Amino acid sequence: MREMLKGELCTPCKDILFSKEERQWILEQLRMENAQLHEKYEELILGKMGILVSKVPSLPPAPGSSLDAATGSLLGQRIGGLSLDHDLGSRKFIPSTLLYQLKKEQESEKLQMFQTVVNAIDELTSLMVTETLWIKDPTDGRYIIHRDNYEKTFPRISHLKGSHARFESSKAEGIVRMKGTELVGMLMNSTKRPDLFPTISTKAMTIRELGTQSGSLSGSLQLVYEQMHVLSPLVAPREFFCLHYCEQINEVEWIIVEVSYDCFNESQQTSPFHSWRLPSGCFVKDLPNGCSEITWVEHVQVNDKALTHRICRDFVFRCLAYGAERWLLSLQRMGERFACEMVGNATGQDLGGVIIVREGMRSIMNLTHRMVKNLCASLTMKRKLDIPQLSELNSSGIRVSIFNSMGQGQPQGLIVNATISLWLPHPYQVVFDFLRDEKLRYQWDSMFKGNQSQQIASIAYGYHPGNRISILQPLIACENNNMLVLQESCIDPLGAIITYAPITIKCLDMALSGADSSTIPILPSGFIISSDGHPNTRARASSSTTRPIAGGSLLTVVYQIPTRNASSSRQVDIELVASIKELVSSTVQDIWSALHCSGID
Repeated sequence: MREMLKGELCTPCKDILFSKEERQWILEQLRMENAQLHEKYEELILGKMGILVSKVPSLPPAPGSSLDAATGSLLGQRIGGLSLDHDLGSRKFIPSTLLYQLKKEQESEKLQMFQTVVNAIDELTSLMVTETLWIKDPTDGRYIIHRDNYEKTFPRISHLKGSHARFESSKAEGIVRMKGTELVGMLMNSTKRPDLFPTISTKAMTIRELGTQSGSLSGSLQLVYEQMHVLSPLVAPREFFCLHYCEQINEVEWIIVEVSYDCFNESQQTSPFHSWRLPSGCFVKDLPNGCSEITWVEHVQVNDKALTHRICRDFVFRCLAYGAERWLLSLQRMGERFACEMVGNATGQDLGGVIIVREGMRSIMNLTHRMVKNLCASLTMKRKLDIPQLSELNSSGIRVSIFNSMGQGQPQGLIVNATISLWLPHPYQVVFDFLRDEKLRYQWDSMFKGNQSQQIASIAYGYHPGNRISILQPLIACENNNMLVLQESCIDPLGAIITYAPITIKCLDMALSGADSSTIPILPSGFIISSDGHPNTRARASSSTTRPIAGGSLLTVVYQIPTRNASSSRQVDIELVASIKELVSSTVQDIWSALHCSGID
């Protein structure tokens, strides 16, 4: 047997005897060489993606991130509780074999991410340029993916199981009033996404950055967590762990791809999420006039039928809630706001002599933008406290959450959030025009107590007269002459938002003077209005005025009320609950009566 073993040895090692330590050293050298080969292979993958870097750094999660434990230390948990964020240079403290295991684990996951993105870019590019992969929905002319042609080209397994799992697909094209470089920079900055898409994205954070070139966004690869929610608490929110990748094609063109990534390496059947993003993203082309041409593609698999209320299903299932058109319309509205801020004067001239400096206008616009973000974020109602007195409201269709406000820019203490969503037999444009008309406000707003209001100043932005920031006051002086109402209204072809909040003259003067408005405490209430999504009633808003078009709409009424005398949830008494129910119910009844639909159940 000994002689036979000698014959099996390779020629250079024949008749050479190695000690146990020497064999171990040789194995370590081979492993390190294998790791270097993995690096070279990774470079080839990067080269295919157009990333001209020789080594891609792996950065730890952002400090303070609530997802640190779930993501950054996940690999460490799999191999004995050691984190990959440990300094790999400290070899004297960690055995070399364990170092190799750590490196191999890290390199393996990075390689998997790169391969995922390479495939996603290939698929997204095909969706952008291949017409046979799309068909027009015969009911409203929207573009949706031709499922048979798509599955022949990109066969894949279903990420979500169950009889209710379904696909949503959409494509939209348009012009955004923003330079391509600025737009790409904001799209690739997760902290700015809730500002760029305040009506869609409620939370976003970068968990891990894997590849960037110095001074360039081209080649940037990020693992991002994002939470989305629209319209109403009756619509299920969506959460994604996505890889975001940006590639600059030439001096004026970029492509950004977003694709879900299972960073937990678990089966999606046991995942708490009910949505999976297939290769999606946008193509950005910089135009000479300072605008950008955008093509946006959304493709997701969802399983939220049981989580979405029946009155919202048409709107959600027809890709109007989270589809490409909504993302693009949000970009266009924000582009119009940014353009208004940069110019330094309002599109409309109805300023009443109140806004006198550019910084003051910008401060007011930042304040109302925060109001829109706060109103839309409140729809998730995740910070709900269990209070026995609330069961009566929930049974009446009014949803209530109570949370303790500790952050800057909101009144301190307990805040009661009450919402109700309902269907109205009128187009959303008609409902929007009624609710934003200051001359008709007394018909539903209890703050004015039957007294008509007047607009004393406004800032108009964009092409639609409904996109406006207004300062309102009672037409006839009331008890509290120190209080005004700050309101922003905006409308697009999918729906509208009206958010308003009481504000003191002192705080308003502070903002108008150009001071930082982020410290001004403000608590918005308002309305989210949309079409009902029925294929026979969908309509578009005119660029100059709203057109009465037959159809129904969905209205969500939101009230946020500070509790002055309650310091804990146990002190929320039955009188407060009754007053909230009365406020919401009376507002709904007043709107129904004013719109002549009080007979509708």
